[in-house]
Amino acid sequence: MIRNSVESEIPWKINEAKIAFRLDNWTGQGLLATRMNLEGRLENIMVEDCIMNNNWDMDFINSIVPNYLARVIFKTPIGARNMKDQPVWQLTTSGDFSCSSAWDLLRQKKNEKLQLWKEIWRKDIPFKMSFMLWRLVKRKVPFDEIIINFGQTIVPNYSYCNQPKDETIGHVFITSDLATNIWNFLAGPMGV
Repeated sequence: MIRNSVESEIPWKINEAKIAFRLDNWTGQGLLATRMNLEGRLENIMVEDCIMNNNWDMDFINSIVPNYLARVIFKTPIGARNMKDQPVWQLTTSGDFSCSSAWDLLRQKKNEKLQLWKEIWRKDIPFKMSFMLWRLVKRKVPFDEIIINFGQTIVPNYSYCNQPKDETIGHVFITSDLATNIWNFLAGPMGV
């Protein structure tokens, strides 16, 4: 648990790109191995295998990862290829690790989780609503972005939008056309 909390704050700055595609945090979004099931495929692929002429090889990347991850990868900057890759500690301005910043992170995450659970499991919220919120927070709802993690191929068919996008929790509940209409409908009477 501690390792996961701290490791997510140490992405690699890509330079020569001698970084494991699946098992290093180089997108700033955590390990790709935890975001989707890539076992068997891409076992020994390095980030440098995804770069052509100092740019991302879009065709190759689109052929190996889902659209939502490809978009994240394409936004990841590529540095000077003649320099070594560098781990960057995001919690200090210098980018260097410090025990005090790691300790602050762990204390903050513990307090945030306690506060979140207190808000979800309140007596004035019906149990089924609390349970659904808990499942959403724990990513235990079968949306496409989660099913893909189990190695399943999904054909996107989220048809509640004029311009359908990948079915993610955020899209379905916040940014989709349907969600936006519902939030706008509820916002007025609720005074939000």
